Amino acid sequence: MKKIAIFQKDFQVGGIQRSLLSILEKLDYSKYSVDLYYFDDKPFFELPKRDKLNYIYCRPFPYYYRFLYFGLIRKLAHFPFS
Repeated sequence: MKKIAIFQKDFQVGGIQRSLLSILEKLDYSKYSVDLYYFDDKPFFELPKRDKLNYIYCRPFPYYYRFLYFGLIRKLAHFPFS
């Protein structure tokens, strides 16, 4: 089984957001486990529900995180994973 992590800023009206949700609806969850980390607590679209599809809400990052390496952000942000 493959594990996939996806980071999405929000689920507001937009083509990328709708495309991502379409992909998640059609994915074969017997082969994949997906953790989707998102930073907007009020999604516009209804999020699909599956057994191996986990939605994890994270508080938005401060603006200056855009300029830091991801390894450093992992240490500073207190993600729900290691």
